[in-house]
Amino acid sequence: MSRLTSRQLKKDKMPFILMGAGILALIIFFFVLFPKEQEPPEDSSVRTSSGDKAGDIEYRLSKLEWISERVSRLEDRDKVLETIEGRLDRLEESISSRMEEMEKRLEYIEKKSSVSRPRTTESSRAAKVPETRKPRTVKRVGAGARYHIVHAGETLYQISRSYGISVDELRRLNNLAPGTPIRPGQRLLLNQGN
Repeated sequence: MSRLTSRQLKKDKMPFILMGAGILALIIFFFVLFPKEQEPPEDSSVRTSSGDKAGDIEYRLSKLEWISERVSRLEDRDKVLETIEGRLDRLEESISSRMEEMEKRLEYIEKKSSVSRPRTTESSRAAKVPETRKPRTVKRVGAGARYHIVHAGETLYQISRSYGISVDELRRLNNLAPGTPIRPGQRLLLNQGN
């Protein structure tokens, strides 16, 4: 029950994490788009008198050049922001597709585990353990070599744990490649003997 609750909590936290990342990106965009404003240059030498039309025109021209520079910088930042926005969109799509894939795998694993393992209460589980344990089927042949006869539902992992050897050793002794299935009634060599 606690495993299910922790999974649900992790699932519930993901929207908040994504929302936090989005807010952080917006703050960065804000500072990139709207940095501290600089005032247009005040050229006192250009504006010598209020009646001087040439000086007034030069002042206005310098102000227009400053505005033009500012616009070109903003256009450059806009291009950068579009690039970043495109990357964020692709990242969001990638994350959402991976999340969906992980959810599907998790559902598949949960279905598979619920089919292979019927749920029982703790009291019935404790009562059934001694009754349902299968006796080990070990045959000794020759000078100390031992074999195990595979029962239905057994895996190499379970067999290796029962006899205290590794799965790799069990595969090596029986010339089994990884992924090779074992069948009920099959004899597996447990040790080579003397």
